[in-house]
Amino acid sequence: MIIKNHETMADLKALRARVRKYKEMNTDLPKYKIAKRFGLSPARMDQLLRDDPPYPSRYKQAAARLNIDIEIVAKNYEEGKRHCGFCNRWDDLSQFGLYSSATPKHRAARCRGKY
Repeated sequence: MIIKNHETMADLKALRARVRKYKEMNTDLPKYKIAKRFGLSPARMDQLLRDDPPYPSRYKQAAARLNIDIEIVAKNYEEGKRHCGFCNRWDDLSQFGLYSSATPKHRAARCRGKY
């Protein structure tokens, strides 16, 4: 299973648990073989095995861009909210217009009331 930016924290936690369990059961296997088994790079597998939460890269990027704590970003994304750059507040995803691909990743940067 390859991690993609649109996957949730629950997906990452489940993958982390599977990787840890597999590593504990196969202590004689080198890291690169375990990483290959799950379709991960060895660096990504190391990241999953650390104790810090495995936040998706879009959470990290949003936290850095907004200069706020990553837990706040994770909580709002998991609740289905998005940050409006004009209002400087978190709104429901439905308040943002769709682009042609109609995925949450390709939504307008400003909420509907701010065009």
